[in-house]
Amino acid sequence: MRPAASRNRSAILVVLRVLAATWVVCMLSCWPGHVQAAEPEIADAVVQPSEGEQKKPSPWLLVPVFNSSPKLGITLGATGAYLHQFDPKSRPSIFGVTGQYTNTESIVGGAFARTSFDEDRQRLNAGLAYGNIKNDYNDYLGTGVPLRNNAGLKSFISRYLHRAYGDWFVGVQAIYQNFAIAGDTAFDDLVLDILGVAPSKSGGLGLVAYYDTRDNEFKPGKGWVLSLNNLAYRESLGGDQNFDVYRVDIRHYIPFGDGNIFAFRQLNHLTSDAPTASLAPVQLRGYNRSVHQRLHVSNRRRIPPASG
Repeated sequence: MRPAASRNRSAILVVLRVLAATWVVCMLSCWPGHVQAAEPEIADAVVQPSEGEQKKPSPWLLVPVFNSSPKLGITLGATGAYLHQFDPKSRPSIFGVTGQYTNTESIVGGAFARTSFDEDRQRLNAGLAYGNIKNDYNDYLGTGVPLRNNAGLKSFISRYLHRAYGDWFVGVQAIYQNFAIAGDTAFDDLVLDILGVAPSKSGGLGLVAYYDTRDNEFKPGKGWVLSLNNLAYRESLGGDQNFDVYRVDIRHYIPFGDGNIFAFRQLNHLTSDAPTASLAPVQLRGYNRSVHQRLHVSNRRRIPPASG
């Protein structure tokens, strides 16, 4: 996996962000609300509708998706989801699918599930992503060379957590990705070959330790969460290379004043023997995570622009 792999995965990250936003919209749309008019003769009394008269919110949701980004262009699509609570003590679970088409003739889609069951003693998250991305670079990663290519990505991720004690969870996680790329012309294929950008596969397994005291998983007002996890990518799991990834994620939410919340996050991402595309990214608002990768590409070989 090389720099192009990381840039094309960023298109899939756009889909995943949309899925997270969809969950929030789904929660708001399913929030029960009902206004019951009072009878004229008892206008001063508060009339409560009977249980049979209350209109239950629909667990189904269909949301149009519109997005514009430098990577994908103008995107139009839809997301459908189903919300369900397995028992009173478990958190709401959501199951959904999404699909998008862009003005660059790219296609992205996916299916996702985020579940809590067995009185929130067990949690299972899973996601399936697909992307067929068409790229047209005027300057590919600072090399000064134009590049047009078609890239495809198929990815599956899953994490299972079991409540061990109190707010502590332990579990396992897995990931598999299949990345394919080809140039539009013979020159584009030559550029990809010189840069070392080639189709690749990766598969990894890892362990998770998770501590969560947040009052709400998606709109926390207080509490904190600690996530310790790793992924061991191995050729025996269907990958092309052996390397390791370690992550430590700490988030703390402190309420103060009248409805204010101070949020703190410390994210640590470490790698060992990882290829360029899987190096620890810089994740800051307004920062292009592929900027630091240009140094790796530029230091490998600078390709003169095509002439004639």
